[in-house]
Amino acid sequence: MGQVWRAKDRAGRPYAVKMLLPVLANDPEIVRRFVTERSITLQINDPHVVRVRDMVVEGQTLAIVMDLVNGTDLKTKLATNGPLPPAEVAYLGAQIAGGLAAVHAKGIVHRDVKPANVLLTPGPPETARLTDFGVSFLQDASHLSHITAVVGTPNYVAPEIVLGKRPVPASDLYSLGIMLYELVCGITPFATGSTMTVLRGHCELTPGRPDGFPEPLWRVVAWLLSKDPDQRPESARQIAVSLEQMIPGLVGVAPLPRLTTPPRAVPLPLGAQAWQPTSFSSAAAAAPVVPDAADTVLRPSPVSQSSPPALQSPVSQPSPVSPAEPAQLPAEPSAPRSRKPGKGLRRTVLAAGISALVIAGAGGGYLLSQHSSDGADPVPTATTGPASPSQTPTPSRTPTPTATSPTTPRPSVIDASTSAYRNARYGFSFTAPVGWTRTDNADGSVTITSADKKSTIRGYGTRDTLSSCGGRADACLEKAKAAYKASGATVTYWQWGAQDGNWYIVSGVRSNGTAYYERRVIGKASSNVLVAETAGSKQVGAAANAASSSFKAGNLDVTH
Repeated sequence: MGQVWRAKDRAGRPYAVKMLLPVLANDPEIVRRFVTERSITLQINDPHVVRVRDMVVEGQTLAIVMDLVNGTDLKTKLATNGPLPPAEVAYLGAQIAGGLAAVHAKGIVHRDVKPANVLLTPGPPETARLTDFGVSFLQDASHLSHITAVVGTPNYVAPEIVLGKRPVPASDLYSLGIMLYELVCGITPFATGSTMTVLRGHCELTPGRPDGFPEPLWRVVAWLLSKDPDQRPESARQIAVSLEQMIPGLVGVAPLPRLTTPPRAVPLPLGAQAWQPTSFSSAAAAAPVVPDAADTVLRPSPVSQSSPPALQSPVSQPSPVSPAEPAQLPAEPSAPRSRKPGKGLRRTVLAAGISALVIAGAGGGYLLSQHSSDGADPVPTATTGPASPSQTPTPSRTPTPTATSPTTPRPSVIDASTSAYRNARYGFSFTAPVGWTRTDNADGSVTITSADKKSTIRGYGTRDTLSSCGGRADACLEKAKAAYKASGATVTYWQWGAQDGNWYIVSGVRSNGTAYYERRVIGKASSNVLVAETAGSKQVGAAANAASSSFKAGNLDVTH
């Protein structure tokens, strides 16, 4: 789009000035948009965005005056050092997501989120600053076929843009997911073959999971890379909070080796809904792994601007974000967006006409097509209510087990030798927090309680089946959400999947002020459920979240 120059003002203060290509100044529409968006762009003031100080139109010159960042960019860092430690990926990713939130708050979609557009302020620790959002208006100038640059880089572009849809904030979140994937393993998930092969990959494939990709980080990436923009996170702020909260659990995890080719991507089933949320496959797992969502309860929340202290590694001890109290929130969290009902979608896209991707010299056309039948697999449905022992149970096919039974169970303190828990009756397993107390209940369920009695984890089996929700996991989820809301609880996060087993996750805050996080795996004859709760909190505690993320279901082809 142009060249960047180092400049000084009359007072000697340094700036970076991006001089746009002269041909742009000859286009009246570009000049009009440049002037119109100037006032909005100048209002963005966030520590993780390279601030635009002025946008100048002078004769045949269009220029953007920005803060000068005396550092490198993420693309160069990745090329020089290889994949980053997962804790550093989460640390920098949280900052980038925070910058995107500031940009989106002004009604601007960046449209070209990639490592080259993230500058690093020298540390320690380094801090990330998003740049180049000042030229986002050029994305709408699809008539400029003479521009010899790519607007919207193919390796990072969202499927809806490939399909000719107008970019939305969720499109930036998809690009962020691709970038996080690359920072962990050194390559983007569809970086094989030609540009058109890459674009088809965004629309038709689910990325393969590299060996060793940390589970909490993978769940966030999987969520960001949902094909349907409505199935991605509600906001960049949610992802910023989630990434910051997982940093402590990733400290000390070594970086992955650099991959030269991505793991094999899996084609979406032809009979699947075109915008069905993707369940990402593990390239290395011998046994099916139930995909999860973020291991924290995600909600709109300010991102802490504090930087982690310098440690033994680049981000050895990043500090997690303190959960924001309601008074810290800029506004009451908005209600979750309604999900569009699944519709069979037949789409054919001529690559030469891909809007938002202005590729120089793209002569001729490539035909991209994907078919989705109307008989796609149904959507997950919630099968039991979100009742807690302290509340009136919500309607469900099988009542939620309580922590008590006619015979008083004997509690035991969990140590390193007993933290790997497997339920004898239902077969589910998870890693229990050391130092917590475990109670095996007479009905076969288990209750794990923290030392301070504020957090609990309940695991149990039910006779609820996929058929009880109409055969679809998303229908099970909707049923659960409705039950939670009917009980007076808020629902702030949810996700579901169907390709590696039918499952859903739903979380929020109950009417009594207790945060909850339910993870359910639904089978043909039964279901396994894990519910984590933390009293007097807006979010489930980190230890309970870690245990929930390790949850694996037992044999669900048998009736409990």
